[in-house]
Amino acid sequence: VGWYSTRSANYCGVGNGVSCSPSDAEAAGAEADDEENGGEIEDKYYRVRFMEPYLDALLRLRLWDGVLDVDTFARVRTAYHLPGDASSSSPYPGSRYASDHPDGERGLWSVPELGLAFDTRDVPALPSRGLYVETSARGTSELLSESGFGGAYASAALWRPLKSPGRGAVGARVLADALVGDAPVVELGRTGGTEALTGFGGPWLGRGIRESRYIGKLKVVSQAELRTAVLRFLVLDKTDVDVGVAVFGDAAWIGADWDDLAGPGGDVTRVLWSAGIGLRILINRNDVVRLDVAFSPVEERGPQFYGYSGKTGVMP
Repeated sequence: VGWYSTRSANYCGVGNGVSCSPSDAEAAGAEADDEENGGEIEDKYYRVRFMEPYLDALLRLRLWDGVLDVDTFARVRTAYHLPGDASSSSPYPGSRYASDHPDGERGLWSVPELGLAFDTRDVPALPSRGLYVETSARGTSELLSESGFGGAYASAALWRPLKSPGRGAVGARVLADALVGDAPVVELGRTGGTEALTGFGGPWLGRGIRESRYIGKLKVVSQAELRTAVLRFLVLDKTDVDVGVAVFGDAAWIGADWDDLAGPGGDVTRVLWSAGIGLRILINRNDVVRLDVAFSPVEERGPQFYGYSGKTGVMP
């Protein structure tokens, strides 16, 4: 349960053809009535401001425990979307988002989800071998949300150790997510599953690209990582620390909608990609710290930097 607020979320449109072109922002600013407002519109043209009180509940039950662990999970994400911030109750005037959604998509959005997970990973926090598969279905109706939509999600991640035992691993993940119906912008930039990843663009999918730059009803994403150990040591004779370095790459195809798969101005064959290097620190084989720097040829902003600490073993 919590409260989320942002004045700098990204919105460049929908599909894999959006450009976030600075020239479009300059043109929007030039159309403003006065110089002061023009400068503000240009600065905020690709920005979104909103607030959300939210509830995110996940119940996960083990059905089978062994070499292959089988879990079932139920999740519900509920939020009341409030456009604006403490001083305003609307999107940024003149912004791209305001032109597409002048009402700011205000209202309640509640999305139940059911799924299954299959796991053979050796160390869930930072695997060197094993398979992790998730599949789920989610949906809502006008009884629970402002509009009705449904979605399906599937992902598979595989890790294999390098030939030198204990010195590293190679991993790859493929995921697909599809929506039907009238989903809000926030849901267009999110997948299903136990992690509910955001992208394409951001710290999870499409590292090196601004967060949620490429969104749509259809997402196909692949990721790969090559990791090797650098050193291993004990802290105070009780904390086991493994340090490694990694190189990684993300690629995706994003479809705006089933009618127009590539999105406005997009090429249906266009593949988005990014790459980077990172540091991996595994603590007591249970917690992992990731520090990444990544870039992409489709992103005008310079390299993106990320830091993360947690227990998840699903890539990245």
